[in-house]
Amino acid sequence: MARVVIRGGELDIELGTWEGLLSLHDDVAIDVGNIESIEAVPFEVIHPRGLRLPGTGVPGLVHAGTYVDAQGREFWAVVGPHPMLVIECSGGDWRRVAVGMEDAEAQAEGLRRQILGPAS
Repeated sequence: MARVVIRGGELDIELGTWEGLLSLHDDVAIDVGNIESIEAVPFEVIHPRGLRLPGTGVPGLVHAGTYVDAQGREFWAVVGPHPMLVIECSGGDWRRVAVGMEDAEAQAEGLRRQILGPAS
């Protein structure tokens, strides 16, 4: 599974072996100044928007890779029906980043406190 770490002014998403292979992507870095929201979301609630270029998709099981449409780019690394950590961004490389992780709720809460402050 992926791991999320704050380093300097960036939120780094370190992909696990399967996430990296299926998404055809290296680790992802997001400038913390571009982060608008961080939420834990059940697997079946939201889906990628746009065309997957490149990556892997298996309906109901895998959303992995870069998705592109007129509004921007999304990165997904979700394998299996795990809860997702969903990061909405403004500016930067990504509009949305979604990462599957079993402890998504705890991760979201901790990241919100660290990045967005206690009132978030």
